[in-house]
Amino acid sequence: MGENAGVLIWIDGQTGKIREPLAQVHFQIGETGKYEVVRANELPNLDWKARGYSDKAMKVLAPRPEEYEGVLGVLKTIGINFKEKSRLKNPFERAQGQNSPFEVEIEGTIDHSIKRAFLKILMNLGAKYIGCDEVLKKEWDRCRNYVRWSGDPILTRVSTKPFWGEESQNLRFDDDSYNIRIENVGTDVIGVIQFFNLYTYEFKMVENYNIPEEKEIAARFTPAKEPGFGFKGHKKKSV
Repeated sequence: MGENAGVLIWIDGQTGKIREPLAQVHFQIGETGKYEVVRANELPNLDWKARGYSDKAMKVLAPRPEEYEGVLGVLKTIGINFKEKSRLKNPFERAQGQNSPFEVEIEGTIDHSIKRAFLKILMNLGAKYIGCDEVLKKEWDRCRNYVRWSGDPILTRVSTKPFWGEESQNLRFDDDSYNIRIENVGTDVIGVIQFFNLYTYEFKMVENYNIPEEKEIAARFTPAKEPGFGFKGHKKKSV
């Protein structure tokens, strides 16, 4: 909403926190009143006339003054002499010691490449700690074929629910680790992976089959620390 509508920002992949806006230019499309965002690194090769962009009513935003001046310089090289009327205020600037909440809506797509990568991590965990003899059984064929060759997709669910049994929706372990488990749920083998207390991804790795109960496993991996493990009963065990 407002003058900062459409501002392009970035999300820190480890903390999930919103970071400062990227250097960018908002071009109006002709006289439509609609804008398209172009990142600063895309400007040198931009054929703005061919795209139908107007060199009027533009908006320029950068996180630091030197980057802002750099954007203006690049605009000149592509034939745009931008005259600043008023500078967009960085919506994420905050007074020292104060929080300034700023609501955003985040959308993303978990495509097959990402799902296969997550499943590869789960398969590696299974191969090392459950055993290669287990994960090479024919019951695992569909999961292996999806990971290796992009075969038939594996059913997947994404949620924000907690990973460990001791956690609640609002009370979580430190967000400095990633958590993985493989367990029996009903008649299926379910793999679950969660990075830094963000989204929880659940995969139906094997249908209509269970691994031996003593081989159910959960692990917590923290950079620069030895991994922590839970086996049978891990839902009630802190690691």
